[in-house]
Amino acid sequence: MTRARHRPLASGDSAAAHLLAQLPQPSADGAAELVDLEVRRELFRRAADQVQDEVAPATWQAFWQTAVAGRPIAEVARNLGMSAGSIYIARSRVMVRLRAAAERLSGDEP
Repeated sequence: MTRARHRPLASGDSAAAHLLAQLPQPSADGAAELVDLEVRRELFRRAADQVQDEVAPATWQAFWQTAVAGRPIAEVARNLGMSAGSIYIARSRVMVRLRAAAERLSGDEP
């Protein structure tokens, strides 16, 4: 009897139905999507470990700080004592190596 005073009863109006309709529907492929995402993350980790060993530390930092950490090019260039152009080149070279390593690891290499 005391509950009614503290919590209003559900109204069942169209606003409540509208809110419920906006909730995302559970996906039948939700689990498969999560597995696929985790596989891609692990593939990136393994490829990154390989490539990091193949490039100079400054080249790796230029890539990591700009492409992964999302730091501005100018800031990373200043911190690493490199030009912005060198940062772009380093990032591009690492990306090419990462793609090649990921293809080798996943067996997709031609």
